[in-house]
Amino acid sequence: MRKQLFLKTESRRLVTKPTDTIEIERDNQDENTPEIKRPRGRPQNRSDAETKHLILQTATHVLLENGYTATRMETVAREAGVAKRTIYRFWTTKSELLAAIVAERGEQIASRVDAFLQTIHPESLDHLGLKHALEHILSEFAHLVLSDQTVAFYRLVTAEALNFPEVARAFYREGPSRSSAMVARFLEQQEKRGLIKLDNSKIAATMLLGMVTAEPFRIATLGLASVPEDREIEERVAMAAALFLEGCSIRSANSG
Repeated sequence: MRKQLFLKTESRRLVTKPTDTIEIERDNQDENTPEIKRPRGRPQNRSDAETKHLILQTATHVLLENGYTATRMETVAREAGVAKRTIYRFWTTKSELLAAIVAERGEQIASRVDAFLQTIHPESLDHLGLKHALEHILSEFAHLVLSDQTVAFYRLVTAEALNFPEVARAFYREGPSRSSAMVARFLEQQEKRGLIKLDNSKIAATMLLGMVTAEPFRIATLGLASVPEDREIEERVAMAAALFLEGCSIRSANSG
């Protein structure tokens, strides 16, 4: 009976994974035969900053799609294409991850505002310059707050706030609190320069931001209307800045 099992003289290749192959070379392979290279599936080389940004972008999508409670670190890791331990190397809890998402978005606005303020010469900032600067700052924050993503995040946080108070604290600390603190510092600087007069810069900052964003944000959050268009936002910014500066200008304070 002819033996049915025999060794082939040709090269054989065993496939173990779609991306990995193992070459079994024949003994009498011709030197001129092109070498078949093994595909490599090594991880991409990223900096920590790039990896964190990738995770935060992915986590944003997963959180908004699934909600806070249903989101798992395993899901974020899989969608981002990283190991779960990589996420835990940066953030140990899901609430820390959410805080980092809000902080990154706030940092983007803060860096743009800081860059703008550095272009203003303190000694040459007159009333018209102050109005222009204030409008620019308010516009940056208004476009951040009055966005579909911020509205979605706010709904997510408020839905989970009672069960996960650390989530609410993180959102408020890195979002509204940070924004008002930056505006308050700007107002304090202008007060020191003698351009405006305020009793409490921190309260004034929250009132100023509220004039621009509170009503349209409330309506959008309730689903009664979409977030305003850019033109409407700029109109609200200009009106709020004019009303605010009229009320706290040195001239108004002296006349009162």
